[in-house]
Amino acid sequence: MASSQVTLTPSNVQSATATLAIGIHTGVWYYKANAAPHNNCSSAVSAGIATQNLTGLSGNTSYTYKAYSD
Repeated sequence: MASSQVTLTPSNVQSATATLAIGIHTGVWYYKANAAPHNNCSSAVSAGIATQNLTGLSGNTSYTYKAYSD
């Protein structure tokens, strides 16, 4: 199983939306965070889509996202 991880520090989250860069990938990917609202398995991110908009984030909250494939 391939995986990748990115951390959004509190200073990076200044509004309710951020963008997760997944990178060029093949197959279907998913992402999950350490905190709400994305702390459950995400919907599938289709092959070839390099970014995913993240909504519902809280300012001054640190988020760690893991992107992974089956």
